[in-house]
Amino acid sequence: MSGKVFLRSQADIDFPKAKQRASIKWLLAKAYNHKTPPELREPFYKDHDDVERLKPHIVRSLANAELYCMALSHLYADPNFHNLNHWGIIQALARKGICVSEPPDCALTETMLIQTNPLKMSAHMAVTEAMMQLFIKETVPLDRMRSAVKRFSSLDESGKENPVGPEEALLLWINKSAETLQKKGEKETKSDDEAKTNELPKFSKVKELSDLNNGVGLAVLLSLYCPDELPWSDIAGVTEGANVAPSMSDSLYNLQLVQRFCRDALPFNFCHLSLEDVVYMHDSIRVNVLCFLADLFVGLEVRPVIRSIQLPGVKKDQVIEVPDPVESRPMSSRGLSTSGLFSVAGAIPDLRPSLDSDRTTLITDLHRPSTLKRLSSMHDRGQS
Repeated sequence: MSGKVFLRSQADIDFPKAKQRASIKWLLAKAYNHKTPPELREPFYKDHDDVERLKPHIVRSLANAELYCMALSHLYADPNFHNLNHWGIIQALARKGICVSEPPDCALTETMLIQTNPLKMSAHMAVTEAMMQLFIKETVPLDRMRSAVKRFSSLDESGKENPVGPEEALLLWINKSAETLQKKGEKETKSDDEAKTNELPKFSKVKELSDLNNGVGLAVLLSLYCPDELPWSDIAGVTEGANVAPSMSDSLYNLQLVQRFCRDALPFNFCHLSLEDVVYMHDSIRVNVLCFLADLFVGLEVRPVIRSIQLPGVKKDQVIEVPDPVESRPMSSRGLSTSGLFSVAGAIPDLRPSLDSDRTTLITDLHRPSTLKRLSSMHDRGQS
């Protein structure tokens, strides 16, 4: 990977606008089932005064609650969420156990939310934040996470490794993945050359969400599940020792590896964060980062989105690929393909842990993506 990366100082960044951009991108992805129209992938435009403004189509779709309805319909594979107004969306969130926090500068009312001139962005950010919290809650149940981790690693049964919430569960998944990848890397390196002990991977523990800002923890997940696309040896700054933090250059390189993987190797891009969002990890962006991790958990572990994913702890001879029954579903009475109404890519999956962890794993070929470009050895390939 070559080229220079321009990173602004924290003083030059408009963090509220950065939060808005990441959140709207996430909402659009969920509303359009990870197929955001090209003209909306960048939600803002600059007017003749060089001021960034939200694109008119997005303004209208927020003001009439269309984006919220579409997102909930895809998340739950339930078309009954269509045609709700904003208050109906807020009530639906409340029934799921998520309360929408009222913004400090206005009342959270239907009248406020339907405004378009100007759009009350703080009110819509409150609703979008609640939508993200719901997504995290639904996709990271603690028992399913523990079941996944126990398949390829050991857990302290005394309670020290018993997460009490989604954030702790996701960090546990990252750390156990790092332990597993480190053992795998040590085994591979020693088998290749006894003299390469100084090249053994050393992954430091991720104690809090901000520790992901060097890109190592994120790259570790991708490397463990997709070693052919992202070998651990491509991760920068991990052979110097667990107590030596990667340099800023190494951190930016790792984060670009993650961005490129999400853009090129996956059938749709989970990452709606900028480099600056992750590097600085401002407080308002934390829920967005958790959404990214939740998407990775579902896409890598629960319902693998590409055929080359290698589930850690599952032997290749235990994996049986079967056709996706969704693809052969008949047309509905209204002439719509039921696979469109119940898209597996966007729906909340059945996350109940397996009753038998040793049972042969069935992986459905859901997406059949085009041939993937291998992402390893990026040091000398292309622009970031």
